[in-house]
Amino acid sequence: MLAVCRIYGTGARSALEIESIYHYHSGLNSTGRHHPGEPFVPLCKKENRPMKVIAILLLASSVAFTQAAQAEGNAADGAVIGYSCLGCHGIESYHNAYPSYHVPRLGGQKRAYVEHALRAYRDGSRKHPTMAAQGGSLSDSDIENIGAWLEQFGTATDAVTIESVAGIDAATACVACHGEAGIGVVPQPPTLSGQHQDYLKVALQQYREGSRSGTVMSAFAATLTDEDIEAITHYYASRPGVFTPATKN
Repeated sequence: MLAVCRIYGTGARSALEIESIYHYHSGLNSTGRHHPGEPFVPLCKKENRPMKVIAILLLASSVAFTQAAQAEGNAADGAVIGYSCLGCHGIESYHNAYPSYHVPRLGGQKRAYVEHALRAYRDGSRKHPTMAAQGGSLSDSDIENIGAWLEQFGTATDAVTIESVAGIDAATACVACHGEAGIGVVPQPPTLSGQHQDYLKVALQQYREGSRSGTVMSAFAATLTDEDIEAITHYYASRPGVFTPATKN
């Protein structure tokens, strides 16, 4: 099934008009509409940068832009459980053993993303020996409580736009989800600003090689060169955003 798709920007991006032909990854449902969350697979060459941006914007547009309601959770109970989290995530210089990279900063990270990630570790769709063991020990209530506890640190955002990444071609597509245009995307993408660069590099490399899964991210990362990954991660890591909880006053 082929579909002709257009994206029109609004406000500061009103000049943006993108059109191309795409192939649906899966069929239409009984209503004649594409299944929410299913990716579009671009019929274009990997090295074609404008088409790469179009592809990722279309992938993002296939996601529902309605924020799911969050359970309240109990921050006090979450702090008790989360104390063990700080054994790694509360130490600014703490490294994962192999591959070697800084453990990600969780302070200011979006609650919905953290809860989604913990459930993914628990069900095995996201791989990491330590985190899989941690996630496997958590109930839904535990995860909601951890989310409520982390939410008390505040929420950092990726206050980036197409204009702010001008000159960083590889980062342009990221803005569709990890920027002002991505507010309300479900499932909630993580805040990248302020994150350790080496962690972001490993994440993109794992998406590219397939050892880390994610419909949108896998498709995007497959188009990236090492130079692209360097540019994207340097840009986001250099911005204010998430932080190590133990160092936040």
